[in-house]
Amino acid sequence: MQEKIAAAATWWDNIFQALVFTGIGMLIAIGQILQTKEPITLKQALGRCITTGGLALVAGSVLALFPGLPFIAQIGIAAMLASLGNSGLELLIQRMFGR
Repeated sequence: MQEKIAAAATWWDNIFQALVFTGIGMLIAIGQILQTKEPITLKQALGRCITTGGLALVAGSVLALFPGLPFIAQIGIAAMLASLGNSGLELLIQRMFGR
């Protein structure tokens, strides 16, 4: 029984981290939307929040490379990915691989 409780606690920790990453990404997207001078529709705003939240969620995959990375460092990576956005990440990858 204790094993099931421990597994459930670990599962909730993972869900919490995923929600934190997604929330950070969505907040950054909202901040970027508020800074633009062009009019943005609700559809565009929701789309940006969803994609930026997804990009921030990708930060959890860094644990495959660095399993002991502290949570605060993961949050920083999530914020960086969300701030760069789709086009920024494409440009960064192109420069890293010389394409």
